[in-house]
Amino acid sequence: MTDRTRQELFVLGIILGSLYILAALYSYEHRRQLRLNKEHDMKKQTVEAALSSAYGQLSAFDGNRETNLNRFIRPLEFKKALEVQNVDYKFGEFTSLVREHKVFISREAVEVNSGKFICFVLFGKGGVPYGVTSNGECRYALDGEIKINDFVAVQ
Repeated sequence: MTDRTRQELFVLGIILGSLYILAALYSYEHRRQLRLNKEHDMKKQTVEAALSSAYGQLSAFDGNRETNLNRFIRPLEFKKALEVQNVDYKFGEFTSLVREHKVFISREAVEVNSGKFICFVLFGKGGVPYGVTSNGECRYALDGEIKINDFVAVQ
């Protein structure tokens, strides 16, 4: 075996070893992201269930679209509905919804069919708002759709 052949084999070994290490790192990061996404989806489902249940309990919503046209959802009504749906009976306080996330409720009454957010939760490190609108839709807020000054934090 010549020196040149040994050098070529050595370089080939370095390249294959590097590719193996990169594949292992990619696999690890991919599994970690899948786990984080699954945890996020579970939290989102929990929040969505809580917000949807609270919206369903509102006295302003009686199912008749014509009678709801000029009605308003008042922040205190929604907060009470949220508390009823999310009470930890063992401790008599909000469940992990409020303890784990920043929850905000509108400062002023929101017209029922306006499509504006009544309540939202900040998710993740970047604080992505996810909440319920006045027409009962749970979704992420679009950029600039929520002005934080229009909401008050739930304690």
